[in-house]
Amino acid sequence: MIVLVEVVVESRLIQFLFDAPVSDGGQWDMVINLLEKYGVVPKCVCPESYNSSNSAQMMEEVYRIIAISLGKPPKVFDWAFRDKDGKYYEFFGNNFMGRLSTIKNFLVNDPRHPYFNLYTVEYLGNIQGGIPIRYVNILIETMKQLTIQALRSGKPVWLGADVGKASDSSL
Repeated sequence: MIVLVEVVVESRLIQFLFDAPVSDGGQWDMVINLLEKYGVVPKCVCPESYNSSNSAQMMEEVYRIIAISLGKPPKVFDWAFRDKDGKYYEFFGNNFMGRLSTIKNFLVNDPRHPYFNLYTVEYLGNIQGGIPIRYVNILIETMKQLTIQALRSGKPVWLGADVGKASDSSL
């Protein structure tokens, strides 16, 4: 579906978006959006090549070229492996994506906004029609307690940090 949107190219918003279109490190939902749209394949099923390792930008065009030169990656495959501790993992079909996309609780501590509300950031998404990026704003003490609880129970914790003021873009 093509949507015609009228914008004023000289507007501050458009100039900001053009100035740094890919400067954000990303959000977990962005990873899920990319994986659900393009898929994920273990290296042993579709080994790296020069072309697949040097894609940098223009992902839609790169995907088209790679699909022509290497073939479209499989959408469904069986995969099994053991981790460093010898624990056995087995995935069939698209079961792998199902496990990744079950993560639903995204928390943020942003004292500029009221707590215990659901927020989103306009223009933050990466895939049209993908999962919207959403957060529940909570107190920092609650964030610390939940993070420690998750880590102690052996669950992973995804972390994002606004490091813009501490970054040196001249490097």
